[in-house]
Amino acid sequence: MSSQLTVAEAAALLDVPTAEVHRLIATGRVEHQLACSGRCELLVSAESVEALRSAAGRA
Repeated sequence: MSSQLTVAEAAALLDVPTAEVHRLIATGRVEHQLACSGRCELLVSAESVEALRSAAGRA
C-alpha cells in the first residue's frame, strides 16, 4: 500500500462516519493495514478510497 490515510481522513473524503469506513474494511472493500510505532493506528489505502469515491461519483 503506497499512500495511506487514517480512518478519520478516509471518512472525511468519503463524507461518511468512521463506522462506515470500518464496515468497508470489514467487508474487504478498502485495503488496510495496522501500523505500529509507539502506538498502533489503522490505516487505509488512499487508492481504495479514491476508487470508492469515483464509483460513487464523488471525485
